[in-house]
Amino acid sequence: MLLKAPALSVVPLLAPGDCCALAAASKPCKSIFDEDRIWAELLVDHFSAGLLLYRDAALASSTPQVQASGRDGREELLALCEGGARQAYKQLVAVDCEPFVLQPRARLILEIHELRDWNRHSRTLLSMRQAERISTVLANHDAATRLRDAMLPETLELIALQAVAAGGDLSLPAKKLQEGMAWGEGVEESLLQILERRAKQRRNWFRKQREFLMQEAGSRR
Repeated sequence: MLLKAPALSVVPLLAPGDCCALAAASKPCKSIFDEDRIWAELLVDHFSAGLLLYRDAALASSTPQVQASGRDGREELLALCEGGARQAYKQLVAVDCEPFVLQPRARLILEIHELRDWNRHSRTLLSMRQAERISTVLANHDAATRLRDAMLPETLELIALQAVAAGGDLSLPAKKLQEGMAWGEGVEESLLQILERRAKQRRNWFRKQREFLMQEAGSRR
């Protein structure tokens, strides 16, 4: 993305929320940020994953003519949002991963591979939620339903990792974790299977660590 103002050369490298703060705080940048085309470009730069997920969900239930176009919904999104690209951008910035947020202490409890999984699943869930927000704005209910269904596996993985971070508490998640989910026996069974898999992975991890330490100790004798 090419920006005229040198002060904005770092904009593509900023986190999405930081762009809104910079637009409000920097007088030299304000006139540039007033241009809707800048926000349209930032929309693609920062939310490309969400736009692509929306496109895939929309194409899955659309007509062959729409499928052939391969549109990702960006044009429709900009047209429907009052204030254009800037308001569309702000709507997507407001999407978060709550209540799936790890506190510093919880991060210390999780192993490296578990933290890697947490980051991967939370990024995917965030992109899916952004895609769902796009679907809602565009009133594409079929796409929104598909995306909500697709969120379930990612949500369960995060619930399981939160349970591990809580010291292995295998009780059912709090009500706030279940909001917006079609919670039933099948979902509970899937969650228990994930928890069992996580417990097995932990046992294998600790066993390998123990074997490594024993080999290391033996080599020093």
